[in-house]
Amino acid sequence: MMDHRKSTRRGMATLAILFVTACGDGGTSGSNSDAGAGAGTCQATLSGAVSGTFSCLITLAYTTQNNRTTFGFSVAMPAPLQMISGVATRSGTPSASQTWANTDGMGTGTFFVQSTGIPGQSWIASSGTATPQGSYSITFMPGSGTAGNGITAYADPSGSFSATLPPGLGTSTTGTVMMTVSF
Repeated sequence: MMDHRKSTRRGMATLAILFVTACGDGGTSGSNSDAGAGAGTCQATLSGAVSGTFSCLITLAYTTQNNRTTFGFSVAMPAPLQMISGVATRSGTPSASQTWANTDGMGTGTFFVQSTGIPGQSWIASSGTATPQGSYSITFMPGSGTAGNGITAYADPSGSFSATLPPGLGTSTTGTVMMTVSF
């Protein structure tokens, strides 16, 4: 029998990576001509069950087709970890200053850390899913936006976020990971 919680976690993590990959441009500010979205740099710090400091990319984009703003971040090749990523969405365009949290009921979000090994361990914070867990809070100013092909990309957002990631449900993972990111 398939564990739908694992499938949902993997799907959200894959979505986060696909979003950041499509919107990112290899770590420089500006836009990716294919996706029409920009990326800014950030620094992610993990503590608790796993620790380290990593360079990362932040993406922020508004899509007119579904009237949604999507915030994403990813660490490319986070050795010795396998994956560090996250994505959150909300209705509407980003305003001058915003705070999004897992408790506000306005959208969805998933922040994910996965280690290597057999079996790999995973920590996750999520909201707007069948089984919400952990917590997160994002505060940002979107910066300047560039519109094209129904997407407005914000190449220079500034702010920070923090997340508390408990072990992934249905895993043998132990401990909690605290994540802070500044951008």
